[in-house]
Amino acid sequence: MNIVIISSLTKLVKGDNTLSSHTRSSSLLFVTLLLITTASRAHAYVDGGSASMLWQIVVASSLGVIFVIRGFWSNLVGKFKRKPSALDSNSTESITPKS
Repeated sequence: MNIVIISSLTKLVKGDNTLSSHTRSSSLLFVTLLLITTASRAHAYVDGGSASMLWQIVVASSLGVIFVIRGFWSNLVGKFKRKPSALDSNSTESITPKS
C-alpha cells in the first residue's frame, strides 16, 4: 500500500495528471499525516493574548458562517414562496365592478 502511495506521490510531484481523484486525495492525506506525526518540538513562546485572539477568530468565523447560511436560506425560501396576488390581499376595496 505504501509503495503505491509513494509512487503516486512521485507522479503528483512530477505533475502527472493521470492520477485518479481517490489516489490524489489519499496521497495528500498520507503526506498530511506524515507531516503531523513527525513534527518536532518548536520550543517557542506563546503569548498569553494568543488564546484570546484565537477565541475571537473562532467566534467571528462562526457568526460569519451563521449569517451566510441565513442569507442563503432566506434567498432560497424567497424563490419558492408564493407571491401575494390582488385577490389575496386584505384591502378594504371590494372586487365588485364599478358603476
